[in-house]
Parts: sequence; C-alpha cells; structure tokens
Amino acid sequence: ITPDGPADKAGLLPNDIIIQLGSEKVESIYDYTRAIGKTVPDKETTIILLRDNKTLSLRITPSARK
Repeated sequence: ITPDGPADKAGLLPNDIIIQLGSEKVESIYDYTRAIGKTVPDKETTIILLRDNKTLSLRITPSARK
C-alpha cells in the first residue's frame, strides 16, 4: 500500500485479502492482474476484501501509473 495511493485512500490495510475488484473475482495473482487491467483510471469501482474474517466492501478510485 503506497502512502496516499488509491489503496491507501480507499482504506485498505496491509493484511487485507482482496477477493473481488469491480466485477472480477480474485482467487490468484493472475486474477488480480486481469482485474486491475480492466479498471479505468479515475473511475471509482468496488473492492471486496477479507479483514479479520469479515467481508468488507470499499470504494476505490484507480489512478494511471506515473
């Protein structure tokens, strides 16, 4: 999690486990890479994660890589 980056701004924590990004389920690093590729910079989307055995849904706004 990069300070002041999209994940930080969305409220993700280091031990969170991402299980869905947008409409893409994430079960592996390959799924996660594909899901990131389908996001649109500056367009808010939903990220679903596991934190302390609880499912949370957060809003995240991806940004273009600099």
